[in-house]
Amino acid sequence: AAGLTAAALLAKRGQRVLVLEQHDVAGGCTHTFEERGFEFDVGLHYVGDILGVLLNAVTSGVIEWAPTGRLVDEVYFGDDVVPILSPKAAFLAELRRRFPSEGAALHSYSWRVLLAHVWLGAHLGLKVLPAALAAPLLRALGGMQTTQTALERLTGSPKLRHVLSYIWGTYGVPPSRSPFAFHLVLQNHYFNGAYYPV
Repeated sequence: AAGLTAAALLAKRGQRVLVLEQHDVAGGCTHTFEERGFEFDVGLHYVGDILGVLLNAVTSGVIEWAPTGRLVDEVYFGDDVVPILSPKAAFLAELRRRFPSEGAALHSYSWRVLLAHVWLGAHLGLKVLPAALAAPLLRALGGMQTTQTALERLTGSPKLRHVLSYIWGTYGVPPSRSPFAFHLVLQNHYFNGAYYPV
């Protein structure tokens, strides 16, 4: 879908585009397929703030969106279900209720979500500078921690770590390999709720 999205945006700006697809179905991760009698839908199921704006730009706003409501997702631990709520205040309040001894960790997580936008923006912005200039500044910013490492430092609760990292399935990179700043930016993407196309 990234290729089609880029092509649509370029065409809207008056550019001539040609999309070449190596698969027999265009659309990348936005199609369905069958294997061994099971149908898999690997495409869009819901979006948050940023992706909804992008899709509206690509489609000239012709997609109608319906909110998922207060409940964005659920994380299952056997019979125990942890609801992922929106907005952010409800999400954090529910986690404080379920993990009363983890108030400091949740407060820190909340701030890290906000700071991740600044850190990631600065990190990516420095990548366009010449290496001799960017290298010392990147070292000053510090390296990118993995989500797993950052959450292990944040809390000793394995269950809370799982809840705070559940969304990795959305971007497909496990916490042991995903950059924590990217993870936090995506988490923030859903703090105002999720929406699905109707």
